[in-house]
Amino acid sequence: MLRILAVLLALLLALPATAQAPGTVLRDCVECPEMVVVPAGYTRLASGGTVRIETPFLVGKFEVTFEEYDACVRAGACACCPDDNGWGRRRQPVIDVSWHDAQDYADWLSKRAGKTYRLLSEAEWEYAAQAGTGREAFARAGADEANCNGCGSLWHGPAPVGSFSPNGFGLHDMLGNVWEWTDTCRENPFSQMMQDIRGCVMQSLRGGAYTDRPSLVRSIKGDKATTNGRGVNVGFRVARTL
Repeated sequence: MLRILAVLLALLLALPATAQAPGTVLRDCVECPEMVVVPAGYTRLASGGTVRIETPFLVGKFEVTFEEYDACVRAGACACCPDDNGWGRRRQPVIDVSWHDAQDYADWLSKRAGKTYRLLSEAEWEYAAQAGTGREAFARAGADEANCNGCGSLWHGPAPVGSFSPNGFGLHDMLGNVWEWTDTCRENPFSQMMQDIRGCVMQSLRGGAYTDRPSLVRSIKGDKATTNGRGVNVGFRVARTL
């Protein structure tokens, strides 16, 4: 009987990630960030577009931290060394990183874990921020539910990741804290498919930051920056194809 149970357990552990239930948290390697299974779905985006997520995919539970990014720097695969602006490193969201830096990190994770890591498309980001509801997600002034200028939080800079409750998909800080790079060329937002980014100068940023008023910290709001741009309020999170 014990041998049969051991065999069944081995088979369960060998199941592909696509068999994991939405909300399941996975980690592919010691240095890899925690990833949450986000379900497939079809929703109307609050920004006016529509998107169909055909298959489940993984999204970073948190924004990529300095601790995680610095591991890539030590491996010689990421540019050294983003400035923490005096707010500390470790569990602080990495800032002072360009879109190219974020791509280098995703490429390193892909090689390290043997899985395909990437940035979210703009449509995937909004779907994840809304947790599949199709309703706008937004930060409320004074509610202490997100880290922004006027949200009532305790921080005057970026907050350590996970300082606020997750959304319905189990994702933290989709709104506020730091702007997040996406893999969508700003000239063509809300295409579900990855863009051909060759020659694209401006990439989309989503989510708002600790520097922004609540009116800008909304799932329908976005910004853009040059791919070489860096800022004290700009970071990223990663996704993984299942």
